[in-house]
Amino acid sequence: MDRDPTTRIGAGAEDAKEIVNHPFFAGMNWDALMEQKLEAPYIPEIKTDSMEYNHNDEDQQVQSDIKAQDAFEQMPESQVQYIKENAEAFAGF
Repeated sequence: MDRDPTTRIGAGAEDAKEIVNHPFFAGMNWDALMEQKLEAPYIPEIKTDSMEYNHNDEDQQVQSDIKAQDAFEQMPESQVQYIKENAEAFAGF
């Protein structure tokens, strides 16, 4: 994680190859992703009574009461392990 967008993974000379080759994405089937054949690992439950809408001409922003832990529980174990091992890299985000 890097706050400077010019030095973030994928911003270098290798472009997206840096992301594809990153350990966090080990085991990712990129061909299936590009062909839209993967199912979402987590589909949030949207509760209309807890949603807030912010409408403007450009886009619609929707917020719900999804907890980060819900998404964490749906992640592949390899990604969870990577995050735990590299927790200090996420400090401040």
